[in-house]
Order: sequence, then C-alpha cells, then structure tokens
Amino acid sequence: MSVESGKSGTEGRALGFFRLLTSAGGRPAAAFLLLVLALGFAAIGQEVWRPARDAVFDAYQRVFPRRIDGFPVAIVDIDEASLRALGRWPWPRTRLAELTAAAYRLGATAVGYDIIMPEPDSLSPEVVLAHRSGVSPRLREELAALPSNDVILAQTLRQTRAVIARAALIDAGRSTSADARQTPVMVVGEPAAGHVTAYTNHLINIEILEKAAAGCGYLNDTRDPDGVVRSMPLIIAIGDKLAPTLSLELLRIALGANWYSVRSSRERIEGVQIQERFIPTDADGRIRLHFSPAYAGRRVSALSVLDGKAAPGALSGKVA
Repeated sequence: MSVESGKSGTEGRALGFFRLLTSAGGRPAAAFLLLVLALGFAAIGQEVWRPARDAVFDAYQRVFPRRIDGFPVAIVDIDEASLRALGRWPWPRTRLAELTAAAYRLGATAVGYDIIMPEPDSLSPEVVLAHRSGVSPRLREELAALPSNDVILAQTLRQTRAVIARAALIDAGRSTSADARQTPVMVVGEPAAGHVTAYTNHLINIEILEKAAAGCGYLNDTRDPDGVVRSMPLIIAIGDKLAPTLSLELLRIALGANWYSVRSSRERIEGVQIQERFIPTDADGRIRLHFSPAYAGRRVSALSVLDGKAAPGALSGKVA
C-alpha cells in the first residue's frame, strides 16, 4: 500500500525527533524514552497516548518504508484504458468470467474479487429485454433458454481458485444471511470469537456464486479515529462464528489449504496459522501494516490480460 508524501506539522516534528533517536548518539535517550512511554502508557491508558503513538508510527513508515523484493500480489486494474476499450463499469459478469479465466491461464495461484455481487446481473440477456415492448414471444423464449451471466461466471469460478468478497454489517436488519457457510477453522487454546471485532450480520453474494467460489473473505478494515488505516484484521466474527478477511482467505486458497487455525489464550489472540505458516497478530486478531511506496509494477491492466498482451510472467505464481 502507498504512503502519502505530505507531512503535517505534528508529523514533521515527530519525523525529525525520530531520526534523532535512531541515530547512534540518540540511542540511550531512545531507550530511556521508551521506558518512560511504557510506564506512562500503563498508567494512563492507550487513548491518551494514541495521537503521539500514531505520529511516531507514521514517521517510522516514512523513514523506513517496507522494502520490496518482489510482487507476490498483482492488481488486475480496471483502469481508464480498459473502460475506454470495453465500456463503463459495471461490466457484465460474462466479462468478469473471461477476465478470471485469463488471469488463471497466465499463472495466477488465486484470483480474488474486491467487489460484492448481492443481486443477479442486470445485464443478463433475459433481464435486459424483460420490459422491452415489441419483443416477440419466440425471442423471449430463446433468451430465457440461454444461461444467465451469473451461471457463466459460476462455471468459471468452479474451474479456478477464486475468492469472492463479503462485507460484515453491524445493522442486523439489513440482511438475513448470517447463517451462510464460513471457512473451516480450528481454534487452538481458549475460545477466540470474544477477542475479535464482532458483527451481527453480513452482505454476501447471490447463492450460485457463493457456492461456486473456492472461498469467501470479508472486506472490512479497521480505521483509527483520524480515519487512517494502520492495521487490518485477519479474522472477525459474524455472530459467534469466526470468519476470515479477504487477505487471509486468498492466502489460504493460494496455498491450497482446506482450513486455517487460530491460536488463542484467555487474554488474547496469539496469531493465525495456515499449514506451516504462522502469522502473529495483535490481541484482537489484527496485524499492523508496514507500508511501502506505490509501485506501478504491482498493477496489470485488465485490458492487457483480456487481449493477451500482458507481459510474460505478469501473474505467474501470484495472487491476482
């Protein structure tokens, strides 16, 4: 993810102070300051210290951005060139099926959707002409006999390692689908659902797509009071059931795992494990983000994927 280059006055002062503390001459002072902050944090509580903590965290991101040695995840970008050539969004789901199949042919280990499809495709042939006068009964019968756009997309999802998105909701009245299937999870230790962010319900995709996809993950993030995303949940709870976010579910599918496990104690979540890979988390199942600059190499135009002009290896061995 990218970091904005602008600095507020508070961030600028924090950045200069942080550079001083990370220099060789400032390390004893840094150790003393860390001790004082730890004692103060324990005595006063985290909310009082949040602005200072966030300023230091943001300064660290600017001084020491995450080093990039490769791009294990590629963003298939529905960019301006794709929209000009193929038409405005939303695209018919037949085109999403073509895009998914093309990404898979280019070597993607998993394909994830960061959109939710809770209603049938309004661009299916039988829907487009449903209220059109002057259409002959024979043509209506022929259109009704064609598979819908959703059926075609579902067929493609079954043939690929595809993960579709959901959204967790606080408002219980907006959906009646809280009993939808969740990814199998093994809890090692104490019950874990009480430690993570819990939601009463969720918005999911139409049934045919939910059943066809290899996995389902949630798009919900966690924003600090100033609106900045500094951490992301790996797991949440829908009712009393643990559920993975989109990033964790994509990792599970890319690794070919049938389930994931959560290590939990009475006090906190310790981390999440998929096969041999263990990911430590905060007490509530979140991970702190280490940002990197924005790289154009992360993005591949959807048009280039569809017309076969994507660079060789653009998606090979990657999550798309």
